[in-house]
Amino acid sequence: MKSVCSLCGNRTLVLVLFPLLLWMFLQFVVRLTLDQPSQPTSQMARKFYVFFRRGKIQMWLDDNLVAEEERDEEEIGRGVLLAVFRSDGHRTGSRTFDTCGTSPTMGAYLESIPGERVIVFAIISSSCNLGFSARNHLTQLGSSSISTLPLGSTWILAVHKRSNPAAIAVLAEAASTPRPETGITTAPLTLQFDFPTLAPSDLLVCQSSSSSSTSHEKRSRFCGLTDGYPEVCRCENPHDIIFHPAPLQLETTSEFMVDRRINVPVAVIAGNRPYYLNTMLRALLMTSGVDPALITVFTDGLHAEPGHIADLYGLRSIHHISSGRTSTAMISQHYRSSLSASFTLHPRAGFVIVLEEDVLVAEDFFTYIAQTLPVLAEDPSLYCVSAWNDLGRENETGEPGRLYRVEGMPGLGMAISRALFEKELLPNWPSPLKKWDWDMWMRSPAIRKGRECIIPDVSRTYHFGSTGLNMNPFFHKAYFQSHPFYTGPVVTLHDVHLLTKNRYEELLKGILQTAVPVDHSRHPCSPDFIPTATTDHVVSVFIQMKDIDDSATWLALCRCLKIWDLDVRGDHGALWRLRVNENSVIVVGVPASPYSYALPSGVSPIDLRVTAEV
Repeated sequence: MKSVCSLCGNRTLVLVLFPLLLWMFLQFVVRLTLDQPSQPTSQMARKFYVFFRRGKIQMWLDDNLVAEEERDEEEIGRGVLLAVFRSDGHRTGSRTFDTCGTSPTMGAYLESIPGERVIVFAIISSSCNLGFSARNHLTQLGSSSISTLPLGSTWILAVHKRSNPAAIAVLAEAASTPRPETGITTAPLTLQFDFPTLAPSDLLVCQSSSSSSTSHEKRSRFCGLTDGYPEVCRCENPHDIIFHPAPLQLETTSEFMVDRRINVPVAVIAGNRPYYLNTMLRALLMTSGVDPALITVFTDGLHAEPGHIADLYGLRSIHHISSGRTSTAMISQHYRSSLSASFTLHPRAGFVIVLEEDVLVAEDFFTYIAQTLPVLAEDPSLYCVSAWNDLGRENETGEPGRLYRVEGMPGLGMAISRALFEKELLPNWPSPLKKWDWDMWMRSPAIRKGRECIIPDVSRTYHFGSTGLNMNPFFHKAYFQSHPFYTGPVVTLHDVHLLTKNRYEELLKGILQTAVPVDHSRHPCSPDFIPTATTDHVVSVFIQMKDIDDSATWLALCRCLKIWDLDVRGDHGALWRLRVNENSVIVVGVPASPYSYALPSGVSPIDLRVTAEV
């Protein structure tokens, strides 16, 4: 009987480990393929081909596919694509720069590329006018058509950057203009040229180095495979790639801390924005309490560069082969596979921390997580901890030790439990055929089931990425660039024990009893609607909200206060807590909110559904 049970246990272990081992083998094969240089088959000139049709662009060196980008209707329309190749055909860099602005970073990136490179530029169905400075820059590189390229065109340019930084030779150029009756381009576009003879690339060799031999080998390998990281690849005072972060500065201990470091696996979700990933990982690895052994970078798609970034910093990386018909579906499946692999890699972990590649963390990020996870573990009325506050207001310092409970899932740096993922999320995860944003699905009533998330008054993450599937520089500047982000010392959080459901209700009851209502006769867009803080009293505002779907007045108030106004977020039963003019403000929607009982006699809720803004 003992041997039979042992066999059953081994069979279970095999069933658990086999998918992970197969996954790791496949990502190794993909990475190996992407890193394999293209070898010329003869002394004859090698041919380079660029094919574009219906949002898909492929680049071939002879019969070797060296680059591929595919975009659906959600993505097409913004971006100059760049792909950089060395002498053996290995792609050493790829970037996308926004076409609707000046894109000053494009010039800086081009300057960072060393000589003896072939650079391919492409615009696929531009949906807005290319900025003047970007057109001028591309004209200086030798383009003959970019200056007059009309809206809706497709365009490809290939140049040879020689060792002399000023020497740029045009190899080929092609463009397709839109049909007059539709304003869009539907015809395929092809570019062909002889791949020039380039001087071979050398590994980074510095005459003297204060770093260890292992560190120098990692740096040399990385700089031989990638371009565009001059701070890492220079010989004089290069950026460190080994860090020595401080331990967690907490007097208390818990199962989520070991040796004063966080004891929770961290899943970094990465696509093809390695320049963001590099910035993000550097900040993460310098954060107090970080344990690099618990960090896994999950990459997606046919891109090797994000994996090279992880290797540079000695981090584990796992490659996911994209699945899904649309970009949103691919991202959704990437999150699904990454979360599943995280819990498989760490079978004893009860929680996982999820971070995106374009998110910076505060110095006390892990301190914040370590203090709030015990409440998440204790209270079934919660389903996540997030480090992001959607209602952060520009120029507000806030109270970094204060915490709230909110409906929905703010994301941008969060922690969830194994039980939630394995028992509820995984069995119901949208299929690759579904065109759903995974985070919106996580916020849906069917998933949330009345549960809430813990958030800070001041965000412990900063969303610095200005390009992406649902992001562009204009949107980022309007809603994220000036979002408050805690940059002070490590903070001990206030009254964490009051975040459980019943205690939080008692806390709110006390706040509402002592809150001082504002002058409701003033228009909320008036500069003095919320007076500058002079006391410790909470300020209360009551707005008209007939039911939970009646959001017109709340969104109008958000526009007055210059906070997130695209949809309703950050509430607790149609009650919002935020900071305005350094005041603690509480807003109640009447009569939709169960806290409408706190409406003072003689105060009429503000109704902005018909009132014009001043």
